Amino acid sequence: MKLAIIGGTGFLGSYFLENYAAQFAQVKCLNRNRDVFEKFSFGPTETIEGKLNDEAAISKLLQGMDVLVHAGFDHNYAENVQGMENIIQAIRQKNSTVKRVVYLSSYVVYDRGHKEITEESPQSNYGDIYTEEKLSIEKLIRESASPAEFIILQPTIVLGRGGNWSKVLVEAANSEVVKLSKRGEGICNYVYAKDVADAIYRAVVVMSQKFPCAVNSFLITGGTDTWKNVMLSQAGIALKSGLSQPKSPKIEDTYDGKYGNSWLENLIISTMYSSAVRLIAGPTLKFIKQKINERRPGRQISDQSMKEYSFRGLSMALQRAECVVNDNKAKTILGYEATYGLAELAADMRGNPADNRDKASH
Repeated sequence: MKLAIIGGTGFLGSYFLENYAAQFAQVKCLNRNRDVFEKFSFGPTETIEGKLNDEAAISKLLQGMDVLVHAGFDHNYAENVQGMENIIQAIRQKNSTVKRVVYLSSYVVYDRGHKEITEESPQSNYGDIYTEEKLSIEKLIRESASPAEFIILQPTIVLGRGGNWSKVLVEAANSEVVKLSKRGEGICNYVYAKDVADAIYRAVVVMSQKFPCAVNSFLITGGTDTWKNVMLSQAGIALKSGLSQPKSPKIEDTYDGKYGNSWLENLIISTMYSSAVRLIAGPTLKFIKQKINERRPGRQISDQSMKEYSFRGLSMALQRAECVVNDNKAKTILGYEATYGLAELAADMRGNPADNRDKASH
């Protein structure tokens, strides 16, 4: 089988290639930075230089390939939707050989107001830019009537070296005071990146006869615990070196707002996420987000303790959720079964050396 991949040097893409690249007869990876790609060792892998919104690069990437894994995400929000349109257009060409696309989305696309999330749950009305982008891409896939099969994987909070969630949780765990919604007693549905990599591989190789339709979604999770316990499991982990004295932060309750840590901040964020404001100011918010990201490249976590750490926006809202994610569909159809709990996850992360995962990708 011949594999094309987008986001192969990013967080989840690199975990997948590290573990499964050798299983394919040929691997082609779309990458905007050849220097970053050359830091990795995935065996005989061809790199195609280009971006998601580069139609010619996408066509070149998919030429002669059997399956595409799309694990990339542009956090400047300039290429994601156009990139999926380019993929669908390339697959519709008469000479296309791509039979399946595995796309990495997120469980945040579902409403978290119920006790359980399944693939049949109503969609989220949270309104933040990340969730809206994922929803837009999923809608584009479902309405595309593509000749190729689409498998949408929707992992929960993904932990692992190079991942954004692990960065913030490590930094929080090694601070003196951490402010958590509900004092950290809300439910956190987490999964280790290695388990997600396994789910990706299963989605690539599973027989088509198992799929009920042309576009199928699968929730991918590893376990549940309180946000406090998930955060504390990361204590002592640092990106560059292990802390000799793991911190034991004081847990304090944050302001009881859904999005912010004060009534004013909560009001501003909730207003920004309202439907009316998003319709009017959506492009402006994307521009602001892009400029913030350009000024804040790949923040590294130091071994120094912060005085206080608090969460905002999407991360704060997720801490208030009381829902549990049901991954029975992935177990039944993909044969997926999580391997790593919090203890195994933390031990594995401490045992792995620091990596060079591309911070611009998923």
